[in-house]
Amino acid sequence: MNKKFLRLLIGTLLPAPIGLIVIGLFLAVIGESSWLFNIIEHKNLTMFCYIIAAGYLLLGIPSILYSLIMEFLVNSNFEENNIVVGVSSVLGGMAGATLPADKRFLVFLGVFVGILMGIILRKMYVNDCLNAK
Repeated sequence: MNKKFLRLLIGTLLPAPIGLIVIGLFLAVIGESSWLFNIIEHKNLTMFCYIIAAGYLLLGIPSILYSLIMEFLVNSNFEENNIVVGVSSVLGGMAGATLPADKRFLVFLGVFVGILMGIILRKMYVNDCLNAK
């Protein structure tokens, strides 16, 4: 599989599940009944898949745009890893702001997911560049 295509695929498909897991962990930390842990405990894979599908419906287009921007504009034009992760976090925050709920929490969540995705995609990009030499 083409390495660029793999990075695009990961950049598109991974943010929604990461966001879902972070929300579940956050709810568990603040003492709310965590639906994520209930789903895992009862091995309710169908419900987990429905929730992920809803995430893709809400974040599909922002995730595709994020992935394209990261691959074709950011990773290839910046050498400094911190700048790439910073841009990724801003893009993640913008994606979170598109969701129809509490904007402050979702922007924060988007920034956090953007940081994680930026680290993952940057590491893949740098490794692919080093292996190509």
